[in-house]
Amino acid sequence: MVSIPARAGETRTQRVELKAGWNAVSIDVDPLDSAPGTVFDSTKVDIVARYFTPRTPVRFIADPEEQAWNAPGWGVWYAADRAEAFLTSLHAIHGGSAYLVHARQDCALNVAGAVNFRRLQWTTDSFNLTGFPVEAGATITFAKFFAGSSGRIGSRIYRLVEGSWQKITDPATTVIRPGEACWVYCEGSTTYQGPLDLRFHGRELDFGANSSQVVLEYANRIDTPFSVQVAVESNTGLPLYRGVLDLAAGTSTAVSLAGGANLGSVPGGGVNHLNLELRRELMTGISGSAILKFTTTDGVVLRIPVAASMP
Repeated sequence: MVSIPARAGETRTQRVELKAGWNAVSIDVDPLDSAPGTVFDSTKVDIVARYFTPRTPVRFIADPEEQAWNAPGWGVWYAADRAEAFLTSLHAIHGGSAYLVHARQDCALNVAGAVNFRRLQWTTDSFNLTGFPVEAGATITFAKFFAGSSGRIGSRIYRLVEGSWQKITDPATTVIRPGEACWVYCEGSTTYQGPLDLRFHGRELDFGANSSQVVLEYANRIDTPFSVQVAVESNTGLPLYRGVLDLAAGTSTAVSLAGGANLGSVPGGGVNHLNLELRRELMTGISGSAILKFTTTDGVVLRIPVAASMP
């Protein structure tokens, strides 16, 4: 997946929890330094592997202990103190990707990187190694997350448990974990993104040098309603406001997003709009940036970088 270079301020730190042995993790941010040995402290991690989606479907589940890392599709990094270090073929860590990580010990890593909005990409009639856009404390289950996919995704899901892949037998009660990657089978073609879907032009909300208003669409892709909250993260000089229309009075007001906002409930299958306004006259620099964080009731989270400049 192609990333857009981050502007100043469009960064966050993702915390990655690792257990000794093999872990399946999803990296959400584009690391500021993409070298595997920098992203994954080599004193704590000694092997990192990524599966690059091939042109042909993936029809198997690999055991990390028995996987031949030189097989087609795999890229692997070895810590410098390992005998296989000269076989390293993975030289950069990218956001929006899933990795198999072998940790020497239980540890937590903090990955600082740029935020870029990405849409989930599904390989047709194939297993996909992927993470899920949920945050810590999320309560959403696999069944609910994939409820709007018309049965194309979620019938077969494998989670890495103590070094081996195990099929999730009860998706209706199994909760998705933040930062975790799983093998998920996709049957047929789909662009499904999960319960919450955001629609706008481009990969970031860019007011440019002249625009003062942007409209963003947020939709509920499942049958049950949920509430959506929006918050502003990593704001470096963008005075952002939300346009609120009072139909009864026939008036429109602008409310600052500095403290976040509850956008209310979105009915099953419903679509709402966020009218985002920029008060450029309140900007203190020649440019600014921020991150908009959208969260649902049960912990689905999507982030969008926002940028603007002075004329």
